[in-house]
Amino acid sequence: MTPLQQDVSCLSVSDVLIVSPGGRNATGEIKAVTLAGGPILITDHGLQLDIGLQYDVIRTEDPDLGPYKVRTRAYDYALRDADDRTLVSYHWHPLGRSTYEAPHFHIPPTWPRIHFPCERTSLESIIRLCIQEIGAEAARDDWNEVLSLNEGKFKLYRSWNAEPELAKARAS
Repeated sequence: MTPLQQDVSCLSVSDVLIVSPGGRNATGEIKAVTLAGGPILITDHGLQLDIGLQYDVIRTEDPDLGPYKVRTRAYDYALRDADDRTLVSYHWHPLGRSTYEAPHFHIPPTWPRIHFPCERTSLESIIRLCIQEIGAEAARDDWNEVLSLNEGKFKLYRSWNAEPELAKARAS
């Protein structure tokens, strides 16, 4: 989980990710990662970033990865206003109750039930959006290098990008 914590440290030095109990073991169970203190305040006007990820730890035969690999099973990144209303959220939840299983985003105040399709969204790209586009203050001088390195590793070792059917096939 170190790369994800490094990513979060680009926005906040005090916010930490917490892993569900047993979350560092290859148990075959889906585990969760969330922010220990709730959403990260990213602007003076009360804009917040909330992060939720689900994953499992699987054995891999790839010598570059080591004996185990963390595999994303779902994500939910949300930008919320000062009143905790979701303004935009990025989701992928193929194992949930929704019939829409591909990566997507929502714009709740305008079209709360519409799934806008998108490619798989990395945590690094959301944090970069917060800093470069929204104007969140970076919490570390090397934020761009940290996000670029971690996103590069994510892209190199991910099992799929725009075709979640690959993820479902590999999950079974």
